[in-house]
Amino acid sequence: MTEYHKKRPMRIVIVAPGSLVEQWREELFEKFGLEFRVFTRELEAATPSGNPFNAEPGWGVSSINYNIQDLLALAGGNQ
Repeated sequence: MTEYHKKRPMRIVIVAPGSLVEQWREELFEKFGLEFRVFTRELEAATPSGNPFNAEPGWGVSSINYNIQDLLALAGGNQ
């Protein structure tokens, strides 16, 4: 296991304006090889646990339109 994988964060969320969410996801992959998912209500509903952070990787890009309190609760593992 590489050092990077030992020390990488378990959960990351980037909050961006709705019109830039997909661009952020694409650029994180193109520039750094990091695979982020776009966190949406649909993804939350489709995730068996209801918490997209529980799936690997727990990294996401979300719109500022997503309820920030809900997002913080999910990131903290409270749901």
